[in-house]
Amino acid sequence: MEDFMPDCKPKKPLNRPCLLASDLDGTLIPLKGNDSAKKALQQLDALLEAGSIPLVYVTGRHFDSVCQVMKAESLPRPEWIISDVGSSAYEWSGSGYRLSEAYRDCLGAMTGNVPASKLVPYFESIPGLRLQEDAKQGAFKLSYYTDAEESETLGSVIASRLRTEDLPYHCVVSVDPFNGDGLIDLLPLGVSKAFALEWLARKLGLNKEAVVFAGDSGNDYAALVAGFRAVLVGNASADVREKVSAAHREAGLENCLYCANGQSTSGVLEGARHYGLL
Repeated sequence: MEDFMPDCKPKKPLNRPCLLASDLDGTLIPLKGNDSAKKALQQLDALLEAGSIPLVYVTGRHFDSVCQVMKAESLPRPEWIISDVGSSAYEWSGSGYRLSEAYRDCLGAMTGNVPASKLVPYFESIPGLRLQEDAKQGAFKLSYYTDAEESETLGSVIASRLRTEDLPYHCVVSVDPFNGDGLIDLLPLGVSKAFALEWLARKLGLNKEAVVFAGDSGNDYAALVAGFRAVLVGNASADVREKVSAAHREAGLENCLYCANGQSTSGVLEGARHYGLL
């Protein structure tokens, strides 16, 4: 397990970041009809390649969906794919992606190897929850749809039941920015996009200041306030923007948040340039 523990030796802070991590939907993927974002994607791809800067996807999508959208949107190839809201990690091997057994073992140890599928019976009696499609479930992720106006309330009910039953999971509540569906993801206790990205940074020998993370929505919140150099793209909601800004103020994080004017990919490119990554 020592591979998963934080390094107790302090690392010298880096003045210039050296890795770009990004959410996909609403962030790295150009918004439909936004020609400037499409141009920004081409620029970003060229700059990453020219600078040999590694790219990491950090997304709520499942792996197959990530591969499909990479092809459909001509996205730059990442070195790592953190999928399923931080509950899966895949590494580029030169010819394809392979599931990280080290990360899978980490989550197995955290949950006592209790798979997410075993949680279903505990929530069958809660009205308003709709299991997402099988392809959107994971070994350590159980996902539901809800009505958006009920999502926070249902999330509280689920969280209470998880505590009562002493189950090693927690829930993340968000709203799909494209169709307005409420989304509830059950993940191993403590696991999030931030947890996975912190694990990867340790694995690569990087401190948080070396990582630029870009996001736009509620399930990016943990990573946006974790101490990475954060970028909020211009299409992030006012509520998310205020919550992230407040968290940075309360935590005393200085110069770690950039609120971009550009939307989606344009905002990612703008933020990466702001931090001197590109």
